[in-house]
Amino acid sequence: LAGRAVSDERALAEIYFRLDAAVTHLLLDEFQDTSLDQWQVLSPFVDEIGSTGDGTRSLFVVGDTKQAIYGWRGGCVELFDSVEHHAPLIQRESLAKSYRSSPVVLDTVNRVFADLASCPTLDRDKHPEDAEAAAAWSAGFEPHVAEYEQLSGLVRFESSPVAADGGEEDPDDFSPGPANSHEAFVAQRIDELHRQLQAGVGPRRTIGVLTRGNKMVNRLLYELRRQGLPASGEGGNPIADTPAVAAVLSAIDLSDHPGDTAAAFHVLNSPMGEVLGMASRREAGRVAARVRRAVLRDGWAATVADWVTALAPACDAAGLAKLTKLVELVEQYEAQNTGASAEALRGSALVDFIEGAKVEEPSTSPIRVMTIHRSKGLEFDAVVLPELDGR
Repeated sequence: LAGRAVSDERALAEIYFRLDAAVTHLLLDEFQDTSLDQWQVLSPFVDEIGSTGDGTRSLFVVGDTKQAIYGWRGGCVELFDSVEHHAPLIQRESLAKSYRSSPVVLDTVNRVFADLASCPTLDRDKHPEDAEAAAAWSAGFEPHVAEYEQLSGLVRFESSPVAADGGEEDPDDFSPGPANSHEAFVAQRIDELHRQLQAGVGPRRTIGVLTRGNKMVNRLLYELRRQGLPASGEGGNPIADTPAVAAVLSAIDLSDHPGDTAAAFHVLNSPMGEVLGMASRREAGRVAARVRRAVLRDGWAATVADWVTALAPACDAAGLAKLTKLVELVEQYEAQNTGASAEALRGSALVDFIEGAKVEEPSTSPIRVMTIHRSKGLEFDAVVLPELDGR
């Protein structure tokens, strides 16, 4: 609607009247992520500014086609060329000099992308659209150079061993892989890299592990923590997969459903059994009633906080951090449902809320796992890309 309105000259004049001035200087950042709808609004302003060559107006557009990651929401990188069509007097300036990376890293980038069309994986017969896109990319790619030529660097490409059963792993499978999985191989390599980086004298070195999606973030975090590595996840991760948190959620579930034998078994065979004074599954009804009375008297936040205090001695630092997040989530849920119906305050509703919530983890760990999208603008001493096998 806005695009159609601005395309009318009278409407454009009305906008200028309301602004009490015409748009004389237009600055557009991250232009590679502009959508067609957004461009429909912007293009009349670009046309008007671009038609003036007396220096009274200016157009400044900044973007990087290699960072066009919003195609899923309509971002159209091809609009870059449209700017020059609408504003023929605009001058293009390329920024191919890097002030961050070493020559070794940039040489690898140049080798890969300057001749991307020859990659055998991009089979022109099977995937002609991929091959055409790769050729277009290489044609428009400008080699990168490093400002600081003395910087050292290393690039290494490795393939993980084939799984023992000879089959391929399902990338959408959330469950942790076997000991010989690709994720286990990656975690082992990260362990070796971490030891090398921390062996030197000086500040603690950081490792960024960048994935294509959140599922791989969770799978790698599982493997890294299983190997005892100090890793944190970025971008929000579930907390229900932590043993201590899972035991608390089973206790909350049990308060709502005393006949839930799975929840009763879990509570009984975890430290929560001792916290709740539950010695056998036959006591599930009595324990559930006692929890409900405590919640009616003190609320969910205070009740869960008492449980966490009792569980703390049996938890490691990571488990205690997740339990602290759990208390914060329960407080948030209770605040959001102040005065709500009894149904909203039931244990099962609280469990659903917690299981669906994702929380940010502290980013002080030397190993940080996140999606490529989340890593924009960050820097690390070493970067690991564990998903180079997908199309």
